[in-house]
Amino acid sequence: MKYKKIFIACPISKYLTDDGIYREFEIFIKEIYAFCQDISSTTFLALDREEYGKKKMYGSDCTIADFNEIQNTDLLIAFPEDSMGVSVELGWASALGIETIVFVDRKYKQSELVKSINSIVKGKAFNIDTTNGFLNQVDIIKNYIRSYI
Repeated sequence: MKYKKIFIACPISKYLTDDGIYREFEIFIKEIYAFCQDISSTTFLALDREEYGKKKMYGSDCTIADFNEIQNTDLLIAFPEDSMGVSVELGWASALGIETIVFVDRKYKQSELVKSINSIVKGKAFNIDTTNGFLNQVDIIKNYIRSYI
């Protein structure tokens, strides 16, 4: 396997519901997670650790845990949307020189720094559009990842 460890960075808080997370986003991210597990020895997804919203972590705990996880990562796959948390993880990854794939969603206005992160680390930014939902983007995202690796 080319990648020993993949870290998937995605928004969490905005998709939380009373009993977990928004169902379509859960299905979407589980599909991406399973795909990444097939192409790496280890795949980290905070949502999996937090049982998809059923086991919520405090900010001080998840910040330390996520930082510890990212330090030995080979590839970051990021879905920044409008998440400041994912932006922090992109910052960590770039400072650590971690190869990065960023999915820039047309639905959100992204900073040029996010769209251009690959000017300082190896990787690529791909455009996606979840305006009509997440599930129609799964195969597109998988194909982008396949084309990159």
